Amino acid sequence: MVLAGKSAKAVPSLAELVKTWPARRELTEDGELCQGLGLRLQIQRVTAVAELEQGDAGRFWPTDEVLARCRDLAQGGRAANIHE
Repeated sequence: MVLAGKSAKAVPSLAELVKTWPARRELTEDGELCQGLGLRLQIQRVTAVAELEQGDAGRFWPTDEVLARCRDLAQGGRAANIHE
């Protein structure tokens, strides 16, 4: 998930999103498996652009509601699912 925007108020909302719809965790014989979409934030300023990968702590379980919230938080609705 990539969110491109300038809004600082989106950060607390993203933390709430991850808390409300946490990734699913499962213990396997190889250790803990974290299932969910990861957050990658793209922050754009006039003279710089940065991408922040949130890792497992920033993963959430995808639902229609949470994906719609991501679009609402992104500048101009620019949120994308990126499968790597």
